Amino acid sequence: ADAQEPCCWRGWCWCDFRAWDTAPEQDLQKILRMQNRAGKLILKAPYRTPTIEVLTRLGWKDIKATHKHYEIMLVYKAVNNELPPYMRQMFAYCSEQSTRTTRQSTSNKLVVPKPHLESFRRSLAYRGPTAWNSLPVDIRTAPTLASFKRLLKR
Repeated sequence: ADAQEPCCWRGWCWCDFRAWDTAPEQDLQKILRMQNRAGKLILKAPYRTPTIEVLTRLGWKDIKATHKHYEIMLVYKAVNNELPPYMRQMFAYCSEQSTRTTRQSTSNKLVVPKPHLESFRRSLAYRGPTAWNSLPVDIRTAPTLASFKRLLKR
């Protein structure tokens, strides 16, 4: 752990991902403000210090970026059979859905289900494939979790 990283930071990130997965935007904004205040307290920075400066000095990502990072990691684990079957069933490759060969079916992309409710747009079943498909092919096809993490960081 980083010297400036509070002891609760790692648990807070995980808790944020799991507990706030389908939270409304206004709740995520509250968490983001709390993170910004915590960073300023740790650095003893003035209230008006820009948030980006605080996060950079601490080496933190904002909550939304951290959340997206964890989502993409879960999708990688799911499509590589490193999670239980109920998690793997949320995701399907485009190639599994179509019998025709298309650019989409050969590019290692996942099917993005059509959302009928706004709450579904905030779920892992929708945001996971959306975030996964936005990654470059070299990251999506990483052979190991360690190489995936390394490529994802750059």
